[in-house]
Order: sequence, then structure tokens, then C-alpha cells
Amino acid sequence: MIKIPEEKVSQYHSFFDNCDKARNIIDTLTFHPVGNLYIDEEENPTILMYSLPWIHIFAGNPSSATVKEFFSKIKAGNLIFAENSWIPEIKEFWGNKLHSFTRTHFSPTNLDLHHIQKLKEKPLPDGFSIMHINRETIEFIEENLTNYFSLMYGSIDKFLSEGVGFCIKEEDKLASFATSFLPFKQNVEIQVITLEEYRRRGFATIICAVLIEFCLNNGLTPDWDAENELSVKLALRLGYTNPNSYKCYFWR
Repeated sequence: MIKIPEEKVSQYHSFFDNCDKARNIIDTLTFHPVGNLYIDEEENPTILMYSLPWIHIFAGNPSSATVKEFFSKIKAGNLIFAENSWIPEIKEFWGNKLHSFTRTHFSPTNLDLHHIQKLKEKPLPDGFSIMHINRETIEFIEENLTNYFSLMYGSIDKFLSEGVGFCIKEEDKLASFATSFLPFKQNVEIQVITLEEYRRRGFATIICAVLIEFCLNNGLTPDWDAENELSVKLALRLGYTNPNSYKCYFWR
């Protein structure tokens, strides 16, 4: 396996053209790699693996002699994305250790700004407010919920300068937040989390509507890729259409 220097990874973006999964992650190769790119040969690579902290995306020829070397580097629980021609090789390598779940990608083409604004304007209970996400809130999220800001952007500072996000708070207490999951040029992949004690109160819908409105008003495309049925239902409520389901793999 050969690790490609960051300044050269954009040269390999076209190798992933046939992969219709995890496109927003793949496209970071062209302007802000959020992981490491590995290939098997410098002159004529047959296997390419774009590896993020817990995600691996494959391109090239799954019948290559080196494919098992690449598979052996994937840790249990990490997600595997690949075009359909790769699936037989993936299943053969991991056998009954392999598991899958369904993700669903949606089209933002039919999002209606008027509908989004109506969702956003639903009154919040007394003591709750909507605000831009700030450093203090991100530091709380990184310490208590997830550290994807540092993992995907490289640092909190990078997110604050290059990402976008909003949150709902009960006074100073975080209730729900929606942010860009990845660095972006045009397409903003939305990540939303509501803390357990604040769920089933419509906060995820409201804060996503705030972020989507921001995107639509600033020439950005708000993308949605759902990892479970709750996320699917939220996408449909927000006005996303044309669901396209696909399998994502991992091993135990």
C-alpha cells in the first residue's frame, strides 16, 4: 500500500467517478482531503482506498491481487463504501463476520424555501433559542458527544472558519444542533443530533430547517444521506424527494 501525499490526492479523483455512494466524501479529494488515500501501484494503480477515521471508500479493480492487503487494514465497525462490483469480494473476504445496513440518499432538487421557512418558524418553548454554533458549544460536543469536528475538519478552528452550523439551546444548555458534516464547496452534507432528553419535541426539524434555509439563501446545496428510518422520516418531512437506498458494510 502506498500513501499518496495530500498535495497529490486530487489527481486520483477521477478513479472514483463510477462510485455513486458517499459522493460528498469523495469530492473532498479535490479541495480538502479529510482522510488518507492509498493505492497499490504508483504507475498504474488498480486499487484505491480513501480512508477516513471510520470510513473507507474503494475504487478500481476488486479482482486485483492486492485487494486482501487493503481489506486487512479495515478495523471492526468501520464503514465500507464501494460500487456494486466490489460486493462479492467484500463478502468473500469477511464471510459471516460481514454485516450491512441500509442508507438512503435523497435529492434536494424539490426543496421548497417557503415550506422550510414555515418549519423553521414553529414556536419554541419559553427559555429556548436558536443561534449560530460557537466555539464553546463545539467544545462541549467534542467532549461529550462526538469529535467529528476535529476528525473531519482537522481542528475546531478549521470548522469555525470553513463549516456552518446552528443549534437550539435551553438558556445555556444544548438541546439540538445541525452542522455541515464535511468541508464543502457547494454541497453541504447535513449532520443533526438532538440530545436524548430533548428528543420527540420537533427540535431536529426546526434546526435542520434553519440550516437548510441558510444554504438555499447562500447558493449552497443542502444534501441528505440518511443512516436510519428516523433520518429518512425527517428528510421527507423537510421536503427531500427521490429516496435512493443502498447498502453500507462493516464487519464484527
